[in-house]
Amino acid sequence: MKVFFDTTARRTPTVERYYKTIYKAIENLGCKHLFTDIMMDNRLNLDEGEESFRKEYAEMYKERMRMLQESDINMFEATVSSLSTGFLIEKSLDLHKPTIVFYEQGNTPILIAGIKHDKLVTKPYTEATIPEVVKKALAEAQEIRDKRFNFFISPPLLKYLDKASAEMGVTKSTFIRNLILKHMKRNSAI
Repeated sequence: MKVFFDTTARRTPTVERYYKTIYKAIENLGCKHLFTDIMMDNRLNLDEGEESFRKEYAEMYKERMRMLQESDINMFEATVSSLSTGFLIEKSLDLHKPTIVFYEQGNTPILIAGIKHDKLVTKPYTEATIPEVVKKALAEAQEIRDKRFNFFISPPLLKYLDKASAEMGVTKSTFIRNLILKHMKRNSAI
């Protein structure tokens, strides 16, 4: 399973130890990290005023957006408040990806705790519970992960599906998903 795990660049030695322990716990569960820079001790310290640094920022942004999309599950450590981490969490949820947010017990990320989304899993941890918390969070995320479903339809149905989804400006999958949700709602299944 492909996992994107990130956190803020602002670190204290204690919290940095937690990030690294979480990273290794994810790896020990057989997941493939898409983002390995989190394990580097030296983060970029970019001066906002220089154009070459702006290019670095643009590349960092594009790379993270690519990894968010490519991953099966996105994970974040949010003990230290960060607008960047919050932004990535929101993007992950916009992509409808299972999104796990870890935080040190007693340091609940207030705004994130207020989010109600069926793809969001928040997990407090202590240093001693990290491996077990990561394992449980991954199991929960796998349960809420979208499942692939293939089926065959006739050419006239496909033609209609292509036209209708294009008119609505959505993908064919979204069009079909919305039809199922509408039917479920009408039959009080949700």
